[in-house]
Amino acid sequence: MKYTDPALTIDEQIIRLKSKHLIIQEEDSVKAILSSIGYFRLNNYMKYFIKGGQFLNDTVIEDILALYEFDKFLRITLFDAIADIEVAMKSLINSSLCCKYGSHWLTNTSIFKPEFYGYHQSMMNEIVEYCKNTPDEQFIKKYKQTYNEPDLPPTWMILEVMSFGKISMIYDGLLKTEDRVSISAFLRTHDNILNSWLHSLAYVRNLCAHHAKILDRTLTIKPTMPSRKKNRFLTDIEELDVSKIYAVLCVIQFLLKSVKRNRDFKDNIVNLINNNPIIKPASLGFTSQWNREEIWQ
Repeated sequence: MKYTDPALTIDEQIIRLKSKHLIIQEEDSVKAILSSIGYFRLNNYMKYFIKGGQFLNDTVIEDILALYEFDKFLRITLFDAIADIEVAMKSLINSSLCCKYGSHWLTNTSIFKPEFYGYHQSMMNEIVEYCKNTPDEQFIKKYKQTYNEPDLPPTWMILEVMSFGKISMIYDGLLKTEDRVSISAFLRTHDNILNSWLHSLAYVRNLCAHHAKILDRTLTIKPTMPSRKKNRFLTDIEELDVSKIYAVLCVIQFLLKSVKRNRDFKDNIVNLINNNPIIKPASLGFTSQWNREEIWQ
C-alpha cells in the first residue's frame, strides 16, 4: 500500500481538528501550540480523547496539552534520576577496578569476557580517535599536553566522556563474577540483576533524550526483578508488568536509595501521579497498591 496522506498547513490542521469535534475557542492559541509542538506529536496524546473517530464531548486542546505536559515532566524526571545513577556507576566501577587493575584498566582485555573483545576493540578505537583529535573536555586536553605515555588518559577520565550505554556494556563484559559483585553489592542487589537494570536504564535514558513518548509505552528492554523472596523489594511482584515504565521507576528509586542521591525523585513521582487525575496509573504499569510499597514511603 502506498502512503498518500498530504501534508497539512496549520490552518488545515485546525479544520481537521474541528471536523473531529475538538472544541477550539481561541484559534491563535491553538496555532501556537501546533506550531511549537507539532500535530503529529500531539496526535499521540489525542487518541485518549477520541472514540469512534471523534473527540469526546467537551474535549478542548488544553486537555490534550495537559497529557503532553505530564509525559514531558515524566521524561525530565526520569532523565535527571538516571543521570545520577550514571554518575554513581562510573564512580563505583572506577573505585573498584582501578584499585585492583590499575589506572588504565579499560585497556586490559584480560579482565573482559572473550565474547566482549570485538565490542571492546571497537570502543577503544572510538576512544583513541576522540583523544587524538580535538577533545572538548579540558581534562583530556591537559593530559595530552602534559603526558606522552601512556597514549590514553587514565580510565577515570575516559569514563567521564562515555555514554551510559557503554558503561552498561562494560559492566556486562567483565569476566570475573567477583568484579561485578564488588559493584552490585554496594547497590544491594545481585550482579545479574544489576546487569539487566543498567541495560534497561540506558534504553529508557535514550528514549527520554530523544523526547519519545513514555506514557503507556511497552518497553523492549525490560528490567529483571529479583525472583527469590528474600531479595525482593516489592510486595506486589506478581502483579508487576516489567514491560511498563513503573517497573523502571521502582528500579530507579531502589538504586537512588542505595547511593543516597536525588531524594526529590520519589516525591516528584508521587506528586505527578496524585496531581494528575486524568492519568490512569495502571496504563503506566502501576500496581493497585503501589503507594503502599516501602520504596515509595
